[in-house]
Amino acid sequence: MPPPFSLLLEGLREALRSVMNRSPHPQAVNRLVSICHGLALASLHMKRTHQLILVEDSLNTSDLAYDCIAELFQRDEDDDLIRMRTYFESIDVEASTDQELLLYLRRLVFSSVNQGLARIYSNFDPGLGKILRNLKLSVQNLGMFTEIDRLGEQCIVPQLCDPLCHLPVVELDKLQAELSSRLRGIERVPEILSALSRYLQEQSDHSRQVPIVRLALAIRWFYAVKQIPSDLSHPAEEPFAEEDLMAVIQASCADIRRNVADGYPAKGNVSIETVDGYMEAIRRYLAGKLDGGDPHLSLFESLRALITTLTKETYNGEHRSRLEYLARKTEKSVLERLRKG
Repeated sequence: MPPPFSLLLEGLREALRSVMNRSPHPQAVNRLVSICHGLALASLHMKRTHQLILVEDSLNTSDLAYDCIAELFQRDEDDDLIRMRTYFESIDVEASTDQELLLYLRRLVFSSVNQGLARIYSNFDPGLGKILRNLKLSVQNLGMFTEIDRLGEQCIVPQLCDPLCHLPVVELDKLQAELSSRLRGIERVPEILSALSRYLQEQSDHSRQVPIVRLALAIRWFYAVKQIPSDLSHPAEEPFAEEDLMAVIQASCADIRRNVADGYPAKGNVSIETVDGYMEAIRRYLAGKLDGGDPHLSLFESLRALITTLTKETYNGEHRSRLEYLARKTEKSVLERLRKG
């Protein structure tokens, strides 16, 4: 758990004074690293709570926090903490209160965490990293959205409208459903942003601020789902038999169960019964998507049909990351089997 902000105030001003005077004292640097690490932990903890972080839960959060702030403490040839000093040169450190200095530092650290996670996403999931890059470039070039910071999370909001900040942000399932209902799956990111802008301005049920990572996840899902009908297009006189399609899905589920999911019980992460539930939920989910079922069917709803007491909070905290990972692997296997005929 991150330390309370009150503890982060201790020694902050003295550490910043040392950094501003160049050739900072090692003790001051160590204190500043400790404060920044605490702020980075707070950012990562908040992202995990709101399902806005995509790396495995098993990854050590403390190590991840250090990775994200490392660039803030790079030194130049004069042994100067150039990034930290440059940032605070634009701020009147002596005239600012301790609380204000911590807020300034918090903004810098949270930005560094977002940048660090973007680099990690690109390595961990190159497809998602590409979508994130295209999103940011399109937002900068098109002028339809403004990029803002919402509690340390990078978000976009349509220009010239009430952002409805007092309302909760849109859930991933809802975002996926709206993209699926409004687009065909061949649109590029600028066209997706245009449709998103219209949708956000037409509704008033939730905030018009959308986390960029959540939007990237929705777009990746949307592309994957919309690929399926094109892969299943056949001449009218040779329709794809439903029983054949279900056999392909079942075979892919069995492969993923044997080659991937079996490792979870062996490591003591989840029970065999839970893994079986995951694969059955995925089978139902893909069957609905591929066979003209409910276009708004979600993995959460598929799993809740098997675990009737499942809440969204429990799903997000205990099942979501594993289930989505297995679903992506299974869907890829299904598509490969269908392409091969």
